[in-house]
Amino acid sequence: MAIKDKIKTRWQNYKSTLTKKTIMTNLWHCVLMVLGNACLAFGTAMFLLPFEIVTGGVSGLALILSMFLPLDTKLLITILTWAMFLIGLLLLGVKFSLKTLISTIVYPPLVYLFGLIRDNKLVNDTTGKLLAGIFGGFFVGAGCGITFTGGGSTGGVDCLSLALNKYTKIKASVASFIIDSSIIVGGLISYKDFTAALIGILSAFICATAIDRIFLGNSQSFIAFIVSSKYKEINEAINSKLERGTTLIHSEGGYTGNETKMIQVAFERKEHSDLQAIVAKIDPEAFMSIVHAYEVNGYGFKRLPISKKQNKFKKVSKSNEE
Repeated sequence: MAIKDKIKTRWQNYKSTLTKKTIMTNLWHCVLMVLGNACLAFGTAMFLLPFEIVTGGVSGLALILSMFLPLDTKLLITILTWAMFLIGLLLLGVKFSLKTLISTIVYPPLVYLFGLIRDNKLVNDTTGKLLAGIFGGFFVGAGCGITFTGGGSTGGVDCLSLALNKYTKIKASVASFIIDSSIIVGGLISYKDFTAALIGILSAFICATAIDRIFLGNSQSFIAFIVSSKYKEINEAINSKLERGTTLIHSEGGYTGNETKMIQVAFERKEHSDLQAIVAKIDPEAFMSIVHAYEVNGYGFKRLPISKKQNKFKKVSKSNEE
């Protein structure tokens, strides 16, 4: 009875958050995940599988296994995709598995579909393989990036890397690199084709670059940290001339022990030279470090997004005040 009550309460809480906007947002995320998997399947079926390019991931693992098992590569992709989903469900829980469910359902049939309609005009020589590796890596990376943007996951060997991270404390990025590298080395040993292995590494690099560009975006925002004894003058100049807000952070020199204020300011790429000129003019000896910001929200930049939970919290706070 207690479990039923918990489920009922959670469902009612979830229903209370369902608005037209949230429903449309969730539908859009689903569309993005399907589109992402279509792009991923296109790159895999049209370029990577026909030219036997091992770039890591489920497709690379399927290509290696097809050398030793009397099974079609696409069938192996289907088996491995569902096997990874089950591993994720058992080791990482339901919440993670739900993120990979759309990919698990959509990706294997699309690989079959694109495999059927494939009419490849590329010649299977070194040049053809190179072009296939480049375009295959781009479409696979773009597909993953679009899927991540939709809030989903492509699953696959990511389940293994995240499981390794959870149970061995190896960083997920390191675990992913180890697994993908092992698959590429396995491809080299299985196919005994060094050129194809190099193309596979290039394709994997292009894939990672495409994911970064699509999922992380091409942010034009930066954050500068400025340490100077003339911080007041620099701060005033940034506020008035650059028209950017700043934050003054109490700091102490690790070597000198001198106490001062460090200026933190967010700015755009086009303002980089202006900021440097301001600091250099006031204090040429100032210490300034600049980092690339993935995203900056707030006044003067992109509007800060408000989540469903924040909206709900604001309504509760307002009702309490009343």
